[in-house]
Amino acid sequence: MIETLRFTIKNSSLRLHSAKGVMIFLILSLGVGISFANAQKPTDDQVKAAFVYNFAKFTEWPSDVMKGPDTPFVIGVFGDDNFYKTLKVAAEGKSVQGKPISVMRIDRIEDGQKCHMIYIGSSQEENLSYILKEMKNFHVLTVGDMSGFAKRGCMINFTRERDYIRFEINVNAAERSGIKMSSNLLKLAKIVE
Repeated sequence: MIETLRFTIKNSSLRLHSAKGVMIFLILSLGVGISFANAQKPTDDQVKAAFVYNFAKFTEWPSDVMKGPDTPFVIGVFGDDNFYKTLKVAAEGKSVQGKPISVMRIDRIEDGQKCHMIYIGSSQEENLSYILKEMKNFHVLTVGDMSGFAKRGCMINFTRERDYIRFEINVNAAERSGIKMSSNLLKLAKIVE
């Protein structure tokens, strides 16, 4: 039985324990089309883009938020142009819950109300309290990449543990927004109160 799978990504890795973890990882990875046979290893932003896409696949929004089948699933990126470009490429031609994905750059947090999910770049750390206050009345899944982000009210935050990319989830923040995350996703995360 496989006990540990190591997946090295440039200067970071992802470690999964148990065969179930390995299966979930493989399903997630295949869903975004990362080629492991490719000689060039994915960048950190490519790995995070794959995670963001899969966070969307393993999350459930209230039915009134997921209007009509022809409306796109909108992922906004606020404060990180490099990640915006990477995510746009990764999401091209993909869908979430039968909806085509649209990736948009957010210049003002008020525009985030149009999104189902927002990735908030670390350049916005000083504005974090304001951003989360603005988002709390909307059913928007917030994702970020800064120290203590989940403890401050963000729903999902990427973290580093030595050379590993991991993520933590603030389940309470998600529940307050009416967003439900799959138990399979929660099993892979560090839960933050």
